[in-house]
Amino acid sequence: MRLHSGIVLLVILFLSACAAPPPSPENIEISGHQAKLTEFVNWKIRGRLAFKSETEKFSTYMNWQQSEDAFELKLSSTLGITLLEMQSDENITKLEADDKKYQGLNASQLIKRVTGWNIPMTSLPLWIKGQVEPSDQVEWNDNGLVQQLIPVCFDCGQWQISFSRYKQQGDLWLPHQITLQNQQQVGNTIKIRITSWQKT
Repeated sequence: MRLHSGIVLLVILFLSACAAPPPSPENIEISGHQAKLTEFVNWKIRGRLAFKSETEKFSTYMNWQQSEDAFELKLSSTLGITLLEMQSDENITKLEADDKKYQGLNASQLIKRVTGWNIPMTSLPLWIKGQVEPSDQVEWNDNGLVQQLIPVCFDCGQWQISFSRYKQQGDLWLPHQITLQNQQQVGNTIKIRITSWQKT
């Protein structure tokens, strides 16, 4: 009976450990952490992107690689079929979709012109990390991480961004759930769920 009770206790402890939430950051120094995010310019993420507007709704797998001011984005279906590929640097942006190639100077404007999707590609490399600018309206959580952001800039497009599910990546705490809601176009929502962050 004692052996049986001990086994039951071990099983309960094991299941409790598996169900325990990930550790939370404590005493994050805001300016120091934001400075580290500014220096974090070479990274790769994998996850899913869900887009919703008044006329369209879809969900795709997403692979994004950022190299300083340049990025490569690939969106694919659940069957692994590439739906869209985009490469952008400080000089030009190229986009391929439906076996057709396009190019332009502004990533946000190009993807909207080709697909009709209002996605703030130009600013996403900052927002996706939880990085803010001095002019932004920011709500911080109790741990010193961005909980809600209303960017204030010429090209920001009146977005309100919410961040959650922070996890530690080296010396950084990075969001794994990001929701963007456009305040000008009601119903225009983008949800990004990141499954992995990688420094490159």
